[in-house]
Amino acid sequence: MAERPKDSRKRRSDGDGSVYFDASRGKWIGALIVDRRDGRPVRRKVSAATRSAAATKLRDLAQQVAADELPADGKAMTVEQWMNYWYKRVLPRHAKPYTLAGYSAKVNHYIIPLLGHHRLDRLTPEHIEDAWDRLRDEGNPTKAEPTPLSANTIHQTHRILSAALSEAVRRKKLRANPAGRDAMKAPARVERELDVMSEVEVDRILDACRGQWNAARWNVALALGLRQGEALGLRWEDVDLDAGIIRIRQTLMRVTGRGIVFGTPKSSKSRRDIPLPPSLLDNLKAHRKAQNERRLAAGSFWTDSGLVFTLEDGRPIDPSVDAGRWRKLLQQAGVRHYRLHDARHSAGTLMVAEGVDIRVAMAILGHSQISVTMRYQHAADKMLVDAVQKLDRGGRWA
Repeated sequence: MAERPKDSRKRRSDGDGSVYFDASRGKWIGALIVDRRDGRPVRRKVSAATRSAAATKLRDLAQQVAADELPADGKAMTVEQWMNYWYKRVLPRHAKPYTLAGYSAKVNHYIIPLLGHHRLDRLTPEHIEDAWDRLRDEGNPTKAEPTPLSANTIHQTHRILSAALSEAVRRKKLRANPAGRDAMKAPARVERELDVMSEVEVDRILDACRGQWNAARWNVALALGLRQGEALGLRWEDVDLDAGIIRIRQTLMRVTGRGIVFGTPKSSKSRRDIPLPPSLLDNLKAHRKAQNERRLAAGSFWTDSGLVFTLEDGRPIDPSVDAGRWRKLLQQAGVRHYRLHDARHSAGTLMVAEGVDIRVAMAILGHSQISVTMRYQHAADKMLVDAVQKLDRGGRWA
């Protein structure tokens, strides 16, 4: 049982933050101001059953925050110190949560372990090239049994490092960017051929999910090509069943250290209104009815998240759980493995193959550049060629 104070007002803890008792939670809270944004303090908190335990946690938090601070002027700074400061203090001011989530592994598993020990002002293109060679040949240095990383992952890691070093140049921490275009070429990307499902495979998946909880989740994915975060973050208030339109206004993602969070769509083009085909509209209406029935049956055990696709108790679906259910569904359908994102590629390809104008497909999918959508035109053309080859039936027309 929590130790109850005689006075639950805020109490100072040696200038390192404040410790106070939260009667609603029955716990002691330690709060530390770690930043200021728009003139407002940004606090991080810890909690414990006793005041002394909360104070100890608060001191540990203060030490952790101090470790992320830059060294005093005149002292040498390492790449690790700058990357930690940039990722934790600079980037969150303008980046969206999904950007932070995507950068986490590349900063903490690739850049810092391989380059963090170098002095920032002594980092060279050769150091960087050696690091990327190691990622290409060996893989993630933080894993006991690493596997070589793809060219595209290394390219993305380089872009992140270059952005961080460009900010160091702007802030006069570095004279020039050793990862910039003037110093070295970025590792080449490899345009991977799209892995798309056939219409037969799509039909098998839809047959396999029929009658399951959240079957509409997969109907929406394969018909409209929503990104995973867009589908899991879709709210009923953004679905107009009378007009037959869904509005993409919110995304869901998991961010390390924060759990499941909601954010805004990837870009202005990703914020879009999508008309629903009649059969998909009927599918969503049936899903709404099934969800309401489950909610009434669950009573107080139901969590009203307001989301279209939820766990069986109404809570949001973790992206990893969603991906696991996708893999299980493919097994049930007897379809070979496809990444969940391949469902989006398949939807785009089938749209184009069925004659949907490329710019209409671009709007439905929320692409910012038509060049991205054109990849589906190429995939659709390949499907057509493959279909014609099958008509040959062993050279019967010779």
